Amino acid sequence: MKTGFIVLGVCLFLGAGCQVETDAPEGHVVLSNAKVVQGFDIPESAVVDLENDCLYVPNCAGDREKTWEDDGDGYISKLTRDGSKVLEKKWLESMPDAVLNDPKALSIFNGYLYICDNMRLLKVKLDGSKKLEEVELDNSGGLGDSVVLGDHLYVGDGANKSVFKIAKDGTFDRVKGVEGINGLAAFKGRLFAVSWSLHDIYEVDLSGKNDPESFDLADNFINLDGIVILDDGTFIVSDFMGNAIYGLSSDRQKLRKLAEVESPADIALDAELNLLYVPSYFEAKVTVYALGRAN
Repeated sequence: MKTGFIVLGVCLFLGAGCQVETDAPEGHVVLSNAKVVQGFDIPESAVVDLENDCLYVPNCAGDREKTWEDDGDGYISKLTRDGSKVLEKKWLESMPDAVLNDPKALSIFNGYLYICDNMRLLKVKLDGSKKLEEVELDNSGGLGDSVVLGDHLYVGDGANKSVFKIAKDGTFDRVKGVEGINGLAAFKGRLFAVSWSLHDIYEVDLSGKNDPESFDLADNFINLDGIVILDDGTFIVSDFMGNAIYGLSSDRQKLRKLAEVESPADIALDAELNLLYVPSYFEAKVTVYALGRAN
């Protein structure tokens, strides 16, 4: 097992106004009890299904250098909610009449599991029917992540520097994003994102009038992929090429490396069980961490 649990971390660079913590002050987030689940095929994200008490993990499968090409070999795995057991490796798989290419980000919204599949947004009703449907969007490209906020599903469109805002009836519009927008997270009615190519965290203006506001932390990261936000406002982000998980304090002043893990993609949170799920894109595994606080 090469996944390394690290409580102490040092960053090489400082963003504007951000202080690097070299230890874990009392009350700050730590990750522990890393549990690794093997046997995936380019896992990209995860989502907790509270109603059905399980976890879904999408697998891009196939050639890892071609995970943005429509090859029709993707599938979604179903696990126990604590991640300890794979219930169905191919709970939903690509079929000739219902193709899954490279399923990436997942969200549960209005009774459906929504799937970002390269340039398409798909959905499947969580009633056991497993009927795959395509959501009509205009000029979508490079759908990287999705999150539910209020009565809408937000989906990042990296190719068009925007975020789709989708209502329950399927109508949609766009709000301004940034180049390479990837991971999305909602917190107290606000929307946050990370950019793969700009290496920073942003707050997205839900009115769509203003450009997203940068956290000015780009010098600390290589390629950000995922983001979640804890109840106290702590940001946790995954740096894919940096092979690390970072925690940022709610006041955005203190940044710490929480763990080293290979190619961490879109991370997911179970706030009830205090678990953080970290898919390793190139390592065929998902690492499940227990979230705790330093004493």
